[in-house]
Amino acid sequence: DKGFSREQAYRMVKRNAMKSWETGKEFRALIESDSKIMKKLTLEDLDYAFDLKAHFKNINMIFKRVGL
Repeated sequence: DKGFSREQAYRMVKRNAMKSWETGKEFRALIESDSKIMKKLTLEDLDYAFDLKAHFKNINMIFKRVGL
C-alpha cells in the first residue's frame, strides 16, 4: 500500500532482519534508520506494523473457525 512491490518490500525487510541478526541491533531501529523505507512510511505506520495486538485482534475468531 505504500508504493513498494512485494519483492522490494521483502528485500528491504530481509536486509534489515539479517543486519539485526548479525549485529544484535534492534530490528525496528534498523528499519527506522533505513532511508529508503522511511521515505514512504511514517512512525505511525511502524507502530502499527510492530503492534502485536493489531495482528492478533481476531485470533480467537480464527481459532474458533478452525475448531481449536
